[in-house]
Amino acid sequence: MVASGHLTSRMQMGSGKEFHVGPHIMIIGLDQKMLQTLNQDASNGEPYVNHLPGHSELYLVIPIREWDDAQAAHAVMR
Repeated sequence: MVASGHLTSRMQMGSGKEFHVGPHIMIIGLDQKMLQTLNQDASNGEPYVNHLPGHSELYLVIPIREWDDAQAAHAVMR
């Protein structure tokens, strides 16, 4: 499980904006053809597929809760 991070246009497969990604689970090693049929929009809070910069292999990302900038600021201040 990954706690959180920011996606940029280089990492996300769809949009050109940067946004915060909250806690999520990443699953690797699934069938690449099947993954190509899944959601690729990381900004809508639903599970999506992505790839690492410089690599074409897809992996599944499953957000486990919503995360907003107020929560991020609170977590940093602790």
